[in-house]
Amino acid sequence: AEMGVDPALYARSMAAIIESELKRDPTISEREERPLVSLLDIAFEELELQQLAGSCTVCLAMLTGDGKLHVLNLGDSGIQLVRDGVSVFATNEQQHYFNCPFQLGMGSCDKPSGADYYVLEDVAPGDVVVAATDGVWDNVYEEDIVRVIRECNEHPRMVADAIASLSQRQ
Repeated sequence: AEMGVDPALYARSMAAIIESELKRDPTISEREERPLVSLLDIAFEELELQQLAGSCTVCLAMLTGDGKLHVLNLGDSGIQLVRDGVSVFATNEQQHYFNCPFQLGMGSCDKPSGADYYVLEDVAPGDVVVAATDGVWDNVYEEDIVRVIRECNEHPRMVADAIASLSQRQ
């Protein structure tokens, strides 16, 4: 931890607040057009009040009761949706300049409202969602991810392990 700051603490705290808020208000997606932004706003404001050191990129997804997949992405993490052996959706990377992704937290002027927001209305049974950090997206090609999903027969744990292994070899 550089300068006594655990780099994972901010991200874990943000995730815990979002999870807690979603448990407290499980119907948020029925009232809010962009529920992930609302959840992220709450977590961000709480961490600002705590003045917790650290920062993180953010990638969230929520499958709602009406079958829509809401996706929020801020920074260089992201989501890819694979259907029938073809990548049909991928988030865009957000960077201020090379190797400086958008992020929330101490030392950043970025805000939750700056995140890209997507609503996928055509999610189908058998679709595979891959969520990953730049450690994967910088090192593994889209076609390799599609191949891994096919070779692992869409078994989630095998897919995750294979993608992680590929990202470490590159």
